[in-house]
Amino acid sequence: MKVRGLEARRRDTPKFIREVQIEMLRELAKAWNIKTFKAKIPDAIKILKQKAEKLVRREVEPGDLLITRQLSRHPTEYVHDVFPAIAARQLIKVGVKVSAGQIVRYLIINTKSRRPASRVLAAELVGSTTRYDTRKYVELLLSAGESLLGVFGYSKERLHELALRPEKQVTLE
Repeated sequence: MKVRGLEARRRDTPKFIREVQIEMLRELAKAWNIKTFKAKIPDAIKILKQKAEKLVRREVEPGDLLITRQLSRHPTEYVHDVFPAIAARQLIKVGVKVSAGQIVRYLIINTKSRRPASRVLAAELVGSTTRYDTRKYVELLLSAGESLLGVFGYSKERLHELALRPEKQVTLE
């Protein structure tokens, strides 16, 4: 199966998200026509739901969520506090030599933090107990789902409803 333009093909996509998207693709690839493809969509969403729940329960290893980016300039030359620059500055702080063009890997730990240094953590500083930003990683996962299913009307918001909202209970009167 050839895959183009999806997160699974990007080098910067976390391993976990890449694997979920590929698993969803494999499920959808079992279809032999458009009718059976549409019938497979709920199965793909079920995979997305199970994996999103894993993220929320923090059952995903931080190492499987690392994002890889290449620095376009030296970390001190960035005007804005973009994640790769923050991670690179963390490395410099602990004595690692970092330069433009270098690959930096990091874990998103708290996108809402007022302190830029608390938003991400360089991969080299991640420990087994490091907590990641579940909300951000679920958002990235839902975006990967939308890349596959958006053309069929499954937006990130709709996938969020289907994957993370408890099913409504019917009350009998």
